[in-house]
Amino acid sequence: MNHHTPSATETWIARTPWQLWVVIVLLATEGIGNLFAIAAMPVAAVWLASKLLFIVGLIRRWRIVFLLFIACVALHVLAFAVDKPFVALLNLLILVLAVSQFRNFFPSFGSPECIR
Repeated sequence: MNHHTPSATETWIARTPWQLWVVIVLLATEGIGNLFAIAAMPVAAVWLASKLLFIVGLIRRWRIVFLLFIACVALHVLAFAVDKPFVALLNLLILVLAVSQFRNFFPSFGSPECIR
């Protein structure tokens, strides 16, 4: 009998909610554009690296990366609100989907044990 014990990575991936998968797909799609833009705009390499960090951090449930991601997306919503409202709306969607998963990153927040 061959029993397969899931690895830690398989467990993280299996426990990732659909809301975060939507965020990850949107980040990956934008990251592909950043990859092709590196030759013309070297700063796109930093954008790509940050997207990779966010994707890995969201899957592995790194709290500090989650908080950094929320802050960056919120800034993007505000920064693009006037000049590019569609981009701001997409960032707002990403923000809402990510914030909806706050309890996955901070499960004891607001519980009686946390308040004491």
